[in-house]
Amino acid sequence: MIKEKDAFESEDFREMTARLEYLKEIRGIGVFTASPGMGKTFALRCFAKGLNPTYTNVLIFACRQ
Repeated sequence: MIKEKDAFESEDFREMTARLEYLKEIRGIGVFTASPGMGKTFALRCFAKGLNPTYTNVLIFACRQ
């Protein structure tokens, strides 16, 4: 498994991170969909590392077919 600190910041990764930052600012919720293997879970894990665990609960639901 790739560590969050070793993330390659592709354009898609930066876009998802920006959207997550926006959701954080407005205290919103969001749903991210894409094909398998596109990096949704990894980007979310990277973002979650920067959140304060005292005030934040991160739930990741990975649907498998």
